[in-house]
Amino acid sequence: MKKLLFVLLMLLVASAASAMKLPDPVITVTEGEEYYTVDVAVEGDYELRVFCGNLEIETPYAIERLDVDKEYIILAFAQLYNEEGWSYSNVVEYDLYVPAKEEMPVPGPYPPGWIYFDVIEGDEYYTVLAYCEEDGFTVQLWSNGEPVDNPYIIERSPEGDMEYVITACSQAEGYDIVTATMTLVVPALDDPQPGPYPPNWTYMEVTEGDQFYTVTAYCYEDCATVSLYRDEEEVENPCIIERTHEDQIYRFTAVGHCDGYEDSDSSMDLLIPALDEPLPGDMNCDGEVTIADVNAVIDAILSQSSNEMYDFDGDGEVTVSDVTALIAFIMSGH
Repeated sequence: MKKLLFVLLMLLVASAASAMKLPDPVITVTEGEEYYTVDVAVEGDYELRVFCGNLEIETPYAIERLDVDKEYIILAFAQLYNEEGWSYSNVVEYDLYVPAKEEMPVPGPYPPGWIYFDVIEGDEYYTVLAYCEEDGFTVQLWSNGEPVDNPYIIERSPEGDMEYVITACSQAEGYDIVTATMTLVVPALDDPQPGPYPPNWTYMEVTEGDQFYTVTAYCYEDCATVSLYRDEEEVENPCIIERTHEDQIYRFTAVGHCDGYEDSDSSMDLLIPALDEPLPGDMNCDGEVTIADVNAVIDAILSQSSNEMYDFDGDGEVTVSDVTALIAFIMSGH
């Protein structure tokens, strides 16, 4: 059903844009042991869909080889916006046969670079972090042959430079142990006098949203606690600010507390912009009106959504008539 709607949509686009055709896209498929990779050469932007029977593939650029043979239909068309409006190509169809896997991969070590380190230099501490490039794996970190917690915080010494050999090891079921080693020189403490942490040991992160902005305060040090203030009034962490129809300006301060040290604070002035006026036809809320918004309405129809944002023609229902009305709106040059 979804494939049929997509093809009908492309035929509507092609007929509406027959006077301003783009060159057809060229679909290239590269075979691999685990995946078949799909690439599209095209002038301008393009839309790519891959179907297996009536089911759409969620990863059209990488088609996984399965335990059984599969047949796929790849559909693509080009689109380009210029001063004269939207231009489109024909819909190109590519039939793809993907054979089953010949055999399951034999367990063995990953490539040497799949474990890596990150070193954060500080005035009083060096922090060593170890990561896995593969999801689902854990890393155990050693220093000079002794296991330590992650992250590993190395205090700089006033006695002189210190050299460490850092090793990260990870093991997954069915695979060999993988290790990565790094030699790290931690320079001597510049100023042995006790005092405050570096100015940036407290920090804030801002998450921007269509309806809300969120401000969260953090500490770099595990032993510390942090408080968040907005215009000198302490608030819960995180602080959620609703966007209004007018711009808002706030001053945020994060204050960290740690026994035996002076408080550390960082401040930030934050402008919360007013709510954006909705763009007519922008069904997927990406700030543009393109064929992707038509796809969003089609997805809403298939999921039987009753969300009024997809009711483009304003008849109180989300139906194919909204698709037709939106296509006409796009082709009129909006």
